[in-house]
Amino acid sequence: MKNPPLLRGATKWASALGLLCIPRTAEAQYSGNIDSGYYLLPGLTTSTVMHRTGKVSGFLGGEVSLAYVDGRNATWYGGYFDAGYDFGSKGTRVSLGPEYGYYYCGVDGGLLLEERATGWGKGFVARGYATIGVAAIYARYGQVVTDDRDRFFELGLLLKLPGYLGH
Repeated sequence: MKNPPLLRGATKWASALGLLCIPRTAEAQYSGNIDSGYYLLPGLTTSTVMHRTGKVSGFLGGEVSLAYVDGRNATWYGGYFDAGYDFGSKGTRVSLGPEYGYYYCGVDGGLLLEERATGWGKGFVARGYATIGVAAIYARYGQVVTDDRDRFFELGLLLKLPGYLGH
């Protein structure tokens, strides 16, 4: 099945988001004031979801990350878990996996579980995001590889409050 025009347009927005995250080689070290160490980052997420079928819906959920931040080099890495409700597929969606970031841009992805009438569909997700303070805008692609092989693309907003756990 051919992707609907809305999904094709969304990929252009995701590409533009990626261009924001191209590292600048002239900056060898971060000059900010972020402490190195472990952080717990709980938050809320909301997005517009574009399904393969052309249906557009909303997603509302929560997320938590545990990450190590290297304040000297402005990098972070860790893992995330998110869960929420997709109003289009009328079911709960859960994902978890690793994450990595450089300056204000990051990527994550991993295992996807989506509630279905026949049980839990399994698949994968991948997301890129740009962070500004406690807010991040993101573009995420997901695909369920069991049963109907549904795929989706979402553009969203993530709000997280970092909690420093120590070094």
